[in-house]
Amino acid sequence: MEPLPAFADPDGTDFEPVSVWERASGNVEEYLRVFGRPEQLSARRENRPYVADVAEATT
Repeated sequence: MEPLPAFADPDGTDFEPVSVWERASGNVEEYLRVFGRPEQLSARRENRPYVADVAEATT
């Protein structure tokens, strides 16, 4: 992401651009901190994919 030209000085800006990933990367950790199950947390720590078991619906 970059500043809009209307908000940047003619000489540019002193700030480095921030990527969308830099803004969103902390969201995963925050989500897992609040809602994560033990299997999800260990998969994240071990850098491996995690797919939850799908329970069969009974209605």
